[in-house]
Amino acid sequence: MARAHGYLSIILAIFLLGGCGTDTGVDIPVVDNGASVDIETTPTDSLSVDMGLEEQLCAEAQQRMAADPCLVCLCDEEGKAVCEGVQVGDPCTVEDCCYQDTYCSQCAAGDDSCLESGLICTGSPNVECLNENECMQAFPVCTDGTCTCSEVPVQAGTSCTADPNACTVGDICADGVCIQGESASMDDGNPCTNGICVKGEIVQQMMEGQCSDGNPCTMEEECKLGQCVAEKLRECPLTACAQTAYCDSTTGECAVEVKADGSPCELEESLCGSQGRCESGECIPLGNELEVCDGVDNDCDGLTDEDLPLLQCGEGNCASEVPSCIDGVAQVCVAVEGTPEVCDGIDNDCDGQTDEDLGELTCGVGPCVNTVPACMDGTEQWCLPKFSCCPNGMSDPGEECDDGDMDDGDWCNNQCQETGATCSDEDPISTQFIGVD
Repeated sequence: MARAHGYLSIILAIFLLGGCGTDTGVDIPVVDNGASVDIETTPTDSLSVDMGLEEQLCAEAQQRMAADPCLVCLCDEEGKAVCEGVQVGDPCTVEDCCYQDTYCSQCAAGDDSCLESGLICTGSPNVECLNENECMQAFPVCTDGTCTCSEVPVQAGTSCTADPNACTVGDICADGVCIQGESASMDDGNPCTNGICVKGEIVQQMMEGQCSDGNPCTMEEECKLGQCVAEKLRECPLTACAQTAYCDSTTGECAVEVKADGSPCELEESLCGSQGRCESGECIPLGNELEVCDGVDNDCDGLTDEDLPLLQCGEGNCASEVPSCIDGVAQVCVAVEGTPEVCDGIDNDCDGQTDEDLGELTCGVGPCVNTVPACMDGTEQWCLPKFSCCPNGMSDPGEECDDGDMDDGDWCNNQCQETGATCSDEDPISTQFIGVD
C-alpha cells in the first residue's frame, strides 16, 4: 500500500503538470500484477485508470473528488481510493458563478467548511456587494448562472451605531435594525473637566476654579490644566512619644503610631527636667513624685496641687466636705454644730441617730393601760388605751355584760369576767385617756 501511495504522488504530479485541456498518457507499473496505469487529464477533471481491475476510477474515488475540488484520488488493485490534497495555490473548480480565478487555499483553524484535503476552493467575487446597514449582511449569490447580491439580518444583539452623532451605549441590532441604547455618561470622574457630545464622541473640556479631589487630607484644591491640584496637605505634628504621624485619607484625621512603653522622650522644661519615658503614648517626666499640698507641681504634669482628696467630717445633718488644699495650704474640716433632737426624721444633734431619746406616751387605767413611742418615722404619735373591757370603747344598746344588766350605759362586757377585771356603771375605765406631755 505504501508503494501504491508513492506511485500516486508521481501520478498526481504528472496530472498537475499536464494542466487542463491537455491529453497526457503515462504508463506506470501497478504493484504486484505488472499492469499499467493510463492517466488522462481532461478539462472536466476526469481520470481514466487501467489497473487491470477496471477501466474507470472506482466509485469511491469519484465521489471523494466530486466532494472536494482540492483532492486527487486513484484506485489501488483492490478498488479502493487513495487520495491526496493538491498544493496550496493550485487551481480548482467550484460550481459558483460568483467566483473567478479559483484556487486551493489553506483552511483556517476551526473552519467548519474545511474539506478532506484540508484546503478550500476559493477565489475573487465577480460582484462587490455593499451594504450601508450594518445590521444586514450582504453577500453574492449565484442564481441560474447569474451572480447577484442578497442580504440577511446579522445575529440579534450584534453591536451597531444607531446615530453617529449621538453619544449612546448599548446600541444593538434586532431584526436588521439598529436599536439605540442609553445616553452615555459625560462624567469621566475628573472634577476639572466637563464632558460634551460632539458628533458621537465624548469630548472633555477643561474647567477652572476651586475643586475637590475627594481626599480629606488635601487642602485648597484648584483646577489647573484639567487636573485638581492641592496647594497643601494637612499637617499632623509629632508628639514626644509619636513614632510617626500622618493624615488618614479615609477619615481625614491624624493617625499616630506611638513609641513602645519605656522609650525615652523629651518634653518642655519642667520641675522634673526635660527627660522622660513613654507610657501609653504619653511622655512622663523622670523622677516625678506624688502630688502634695505645697503649691508645687510635684508630679511634673503642668498642674499644681491637683487630684488631692476632699476632707469629710461630721455625721448626719452636721456632715461637711471641704477641699483638702487651697492655694498650697492644707485645710481643716469642721463639722456643722448640731441642735436639740426633735421629731422630724433628721439627726438634729448629729450623733448618728434620728429622733432618739424623745420618750414615750402612756394612757389608760388598769388592764386598759397602753404605752407607745412619742415619735415614729419622724411623726409625733397619739396614745389610745387598750380596749380590754369594751371592744369599741363604749357600750352599745342591748350589749350583754357579765352583771346581766341590759341597760344602756353599762361599760362592761363578757371580757371583763374572762380577764378578772372589775367593772361597774360608775367607773367607765375604758374611756379614760391619759396623755404624757
